[in-house]
Amino acid sequence: MLVITAILPVFFVIMTGYAIKKTFGFTENFWKQMDKLIFNVLLPLLLFKTLAEAPLELEMVKVGLIVFVAISVNAALCFLIRRIKIWRSITPVAWPAFTSIFQGTVRVNFYIALSIATIMFGDTGIQIMSFILLFLIPSSVVYSIIVLQKYGDMSESQGRKNIFAVLFKNPVIISTLAGIITSLFIDDLPLVIGETLNIFGRATLPLALLGIGGSIAFTGIKPLIKPALIASFLRLIIGPLVGIAIAANVTLSPAETMCLLLVLAVPSAASSMSFATQMGGDTKLMSAILTIQTVLSLVTLSLFTYLIQM
Repeated sequence: MLVITAILPVFFVIMTGYAIKKTFGFTENFWKQMDKLIFNVLLPLLLFKTLAEAPLELEMVKVGLIVFVAISVNAALCFLIRRIKIWRSITPVAWPAFTSIFQGTVRVNFYIALSIATIMFGDTGIQIMSFILLFLIPSSVVYSIIVLQKYGDMSESQGRKNIFAVLFKNPVIISTLAGIITSLFIDDLPLVIGETLNIFGRATLPLALLGIGGSIAFTGIKPLIKPALIASFLRLIIGPLVGIAIAANVTLSPAETMCLLLVLAVPSAASSMSFATQMGGDTKLMSAILTIQTVLSLVTLSLFTYLIQM
């Protein structure tokens, strides 16, 4: 029952975001500006506050390493499938479209995973997710940059200039590292600062989930269903199975195991669309992948988390 009560509210808020977009007609610029606020201000403050007051537990590194390996396996499978005949019999995919399928396979919607982990485990869930985030950067993000640079419909120099400059100034990465360093020197933040950050933190996840709903688009999706389902199969089925197989041979706490599964079983990151736009990916296919994965993940994520708890 805990699984359903943790997952369903998250998806209800996401679909509320979609309903708000359809009902009130907010422009794409509105959703982009809200995402910018979350990414640059609210989420970094939430992660910093949680990590600054959390004890540093190196045991959590194991979870991050498993995530790194599982995503690496998925990335390799994505290339392998493209080389075999069954791929070509399903759909002929050009390289820019392949970059979107690749992002749909390896990127992680951290907001959804963090929201569910917070409902299930509170600050412990946020702490575990923050450690996992450190391992998502060199796997899902950097992998996607490399593939987009090589196969996207844009020159390599343009891609490197646009993306790596952002990567090294990433406020989420900076706040995560700052929180870990702060935790080495203090046990608790001053009361006024801590309460101020709590207020910002409470606003983060609801707005992030509404923004995901606002990015859903069902128009023009039919011709793109086949390649989108390939990315969804790798992202929502194979990724979690690989992670579970590895975790079965490693000692993890129940919270760590569930957070590991959440990261590997949620849809691809909404920011995949920005990467596709900036580096020459197939933006229409990327939008279709995000929409289909968001809908399908309600079923697959519920199933996997229920099996893990059982």
